[in-house]
Amino acid sequence: MRSDPRPIVHIITRLEPGGSARNTLDSAVWQSSFGEVALIYGPYDGKEQLELPSGGKLRRIEVPHLTREISPLKDLKAFLELRGLISDLNPSIVHTHTAKAGVLGRWAAALRRRGPGPRPLVVHTPHGHVFYGYFGPFKTFFSCLSSG
Repeated sequence: MRSDPRPIVHIITRLEPGGSARNTLDSAVWQSSFGEVALIYGPYDGKEQLELPSGGKLRRIEVPHLTREISPLKDLKAFLELRGLISDLNPSIVHTHTAKAGVLGRWAAALRRRGPGPRPLVVHTPHGHVFYGYFGPFKTFFSCLSSG
């Protein structure tokens, strides 16, 4: 049983079928049996979809601009959306998953609008290293500076 009534927030770039999304979803579902959990994710329109459970204490929130590809305008919009959500939810823990969600989610948690209670604990779990070589030399270099 958790002693802090504030929610736990998980942030992942997209909920595509695969290990990182499955791990994140399973963690969020299990934690929701003990208290409020918000699962924040970007859009994914692939043929195969993960089934998202409904009901209970798991809140699912899609952030339209949280995409896998690096896009300065979309990334800024996603950051502002995440910052607003984290400010409004006032979580005890922000747990980020994957590279892009990790960078934007950690920045959003650190720069959230001040609210009641202490800052959330921020945890990041890397799931693979897709930035290395995936986006080309310029974007890979920029992402490495950002994820430090």
